[in-house]
Amino acid sequence: MIQDTGNSGEWNWSYDATDDLPTTLVTITATDILGATATQTFQLTVNNVAPALTIDTTAVVINEGTTASKSISASDVPADTVSVTATLGTITADGDGGWNWSYFGDDDLDTTPVTITASDEDGGTTTASFNLTVNNVAPTANDASFDVVDNSVSGTAVGSVTASDPGADTLTFNITGGTGATAFAIDADSGAITVADETQRDFETTPSFTLEVTVTDDDGATDVANVTINLINQASITGTVFVDANQNGLYDANEMGIDDVILELLDEMGTAILDELGMPVTATTGDGGFYLFEDLDPGTYRVHEQQPTGVDDGAEHLGSLGGLIVSNDTMQLTLDQTDASDYVFAEIGQQVSGGDTATIGFWQNKHGQKLIAQGGTALAQWLTTNFGNVFGNAFDGASGADVANFYKDQLFKQKAKKSAGSAKVDAQFMAVALATYFTNVNLAGNSAADFGFSVTATGIGTKIVNVGTSGAAFDVADNTDLTIMQLLLATNSLTDTPDGVAGFASIYDTNGDGIIDASEASLRSLANDIYSLINEQGDL
Repeated sequence: MIQDTGNSGEWNWSYDATDDLPTTLVTITATDILGATATQTFQLTVNNVAPALTIDTTAVVINEGTTASKSISASDVPADTVSVTATLGTITADGDGGWNWSYFGDDDLDTTPVTITASDEDGGTTTASFNLTVNNVAPTANDASFDVVDNSVSGTAVGSVTASDPGADTLTFNITGGTGATAFAIDADSGAITVADETQRDFETTPSFTLEVTVTDDDGATDVANVTINLINQASITGTVFVDANQNGLYDANEMGIDDVILELLDEMGTAILDELGMPVTATTGDGGFYLFEDLDPGTYRVHEQQPTGVDDGAEHLGSLGGLIVSNDTMQLTLDQTDASDYVFAEIGQQVSGGDTATIGFWQNKHGQKLIAQGGTALAQWLTTNFGNVFGNAFDGASGADVANFYKDQLFKQKAKKSAGSAKVDAQFMAVALATYFTNVNLAGNSAADFGFSVTATGIGTKIVNVGTSGAAFDVADNTDLTIMQLLLATNSLTDTPDGVAGFASIYDTNGDGIIDASEASLRSLANDIYSLINEQGDL
């Protein structure tokens, strides 16, 4: 109590309400100097006052992956402790009596009200609200380039497309275009690319592919990664086995390749390389002595030729990538990603000797006729394929017996005609062709051996004959060395060139008119000298 100034007998009562106070009885007591007292009472209540709250309530719009923030001011009487909360986001004290609200937009969020509440310990609260929106952001897909071995099998891993998203979105990967859209596949969840169709990839035709990979987040936003897939060439080794007719060490254009020769692929230690079944890798020559080893990994290889019978061993010749001749019939080279070509094995044609051929009389007698008949349709097809200008369609659908009858009735019995040259030259030609077929074990097996022929892997087709003064009949210079097969093919090429005769054409009927003129007769005579010599020199 405080006495009023001037001792007027009035007093002032006061109370500093530093905090709320429940209803409380206040007693005022007056006492005189003699100790007499008087009292008066009343009730006092101090109400709590909610904190003061200040915050900007402007709406907040952010992109996912970023943070929104606002400053908050909240105050109350010193005796009260103020706390601040939010329905969404994080509240932190700033150390200076204020607060900060923040929210990390880890994913998109539709417009949502955020309420900030300031509270004291007596239950007083003050609130303020604003709207928060978090926009979705499209993912970022990363361009990429990968390498994959040419001709890799389906399912082979190529690489993975990577992408990022600022939000907590789930990403989906799809191939939506590009030259390799059907050759490759992609895992929708991981972005891992694998080979889908191994048949579509060939370095020689398409060394690289492109892919358009679309990455989509779970809100439908997209980005595109451009992917390049380069094929790593698995190199090949190619070459030829041939008869070096002129023995100049070069595979000349008109020289004969030898089919059905086996080549082995070895490692640099000379050990056989095995395929996926554990079998040695080999190649067999075909299409004129050509061989191919393909889809080879980088490394050092050796190519070994199994020496064919019927020819003498010749030299080996290194090809485009160089290398070493490590031993007879074996060449070594190192591959990276470049194809190796022209690794050739030269063979030396032998001279015609007894047992190689037979005279035209043999082929018309019962033994020769029987052997021809054993040739069957395969013989008819071989004659047509190689000497189509001469035989035309004469052997279409023919059996071996048909071929035998044709030789005996159409050729062996042929009579000389005016200006026709030798009457038997057609029979001499066919006799050499028949011997070429039946002495080759890869064409006719060993059936001719029972009749006294020498049967080898190459037959007499690789035998060497000097044309002497008959070069014009084979379109070469006189005294040129040719294989027997070259002689036969040259005769075929100079026969019935306009294809004027549907069936059999007499050899050297160059204009195909069915009439042998003087110049054609001259060629027939020259050819007869060579073919009859071959048949007599190699007779059984």
